[in-house]
Amino acid sequence: MELKKFLRQFWIFVLLFLLMNAALIGGICIMSNNISFKLPAKKHVLIIGDSHTALGINDKYIPQAINMSSEGEGYLYAYLKLRKFLAENDQLDTVILSFNFNSMYKVKDEWTVGESYIAGKVPHYLPFFTADEFKLFAANPVFYEAVLEVPVQNKRAVVKLLTNKFTMPDLHIGGYVDSKERKIKKALEVIKEKADAAKRFDGYSVYQEEYLNKIIAACKAADVQLILLNSPIYKEALYAYNQKDFYAYYKKNLANIPMWDYYNMPYDATQFRDTDHLNA
Repeated sequence: MELKKFLRQFWIFVLLFLLMNAALIGGICIMSNNISFKLPAKKHVLIIGDSHTALGINDKYIPQAINMSSEGEGYLYAYLKLRKFLAENDQLDTVILSFNFNSMYKVKDEWTVGESYIAGKVPHYLPFFTADEFKLFAANPVFYEAVLEVPVQNKRAVVKLLTNKFTMPDLHIGGYVDSKERKIKKALEVIKEKADAAKRFDGYSVYQEEYLNKIIAACKAADVQLILLNSPIYKEALYAYNQKDFYAYYKKNLANIPMWDYYNMPYDATQFRDTDHLNA
């Protein structure tokens, strides 16, 4: 009898915990979806993408732009953000998207379906998922673990859920990263060891390609100019990047989209955090 009583109480506790967690997750998702993505009228340029633009473009010095890039961010999450901004900002006329030598290679599948990236990104972007994204992750157990982390990774949201003071910065989905790190020397040593592997071509990323195409379509539908940005690479590291297949992809699939190709701008070492990230 004692065992039955214990098991009953245990399962009641588990059920209550799951219900409370579901209520928190639902509340955070609803609140996040209701947050205003409206920008000041003067902001008509949106910058999105990965760490190259997150670290390399300080929007404080560009009054007409907002940088919503995020480190380690695949095009899936950039697309989810883009949809929200386009829906609420008719003044947007330009989107600048990070597009660098590594953006389209198969290794970047990791940015979409890699366990650490699911765990790190899903808790913040879940409110903006559509049926396509749920379908993408439906068979992945790590996705459900990440969903349960929504209240943990959004602690401020749990508090602000009661005060209705939750705003876009509380979402933690992007912004300029002010880094003072100088790791260029160590980065050169690392890249020397991995140069051959880095230049090996194993194909293109199906996930990056799918969501890049969705970004292109969304910009076209909104009559917004999309510009691809290839950020500067430190001159002594250029040999370690696969440029051939990068340009082959661009010429075959994206030639009608302008690219600001600044990879070989002559910056000195003091202006880099590492071999391919600026310190703006």
